Amino acid sequence: MQGWRDKDYTFQSLIHLDIINEKIWIQWNNTTCEIEIELLKKGVAANEIVLGVKSPEFRTYTDFAVA
Repeated sequence: MQGWRDKDYTFQSLIHLDIINEKIWIQWNNTTCEIEIELLKKGVAANEIVLGVKSPEFRTYTDFAVA
């Protein structure tokens, strides 16, 4: 969502993905779509996906890459 609201410019990203060290980092997801699940369905391996939006400690308890 972006645009002018009175004298203030508003910008909010719905999705933020980065590719860092050949892994897909999900940095932000403000949608109802579970991007990590969609990536898995498209053939991306779980060890190539980092849930960057989660703390490094939490990531160790997932099936996805830690970093």
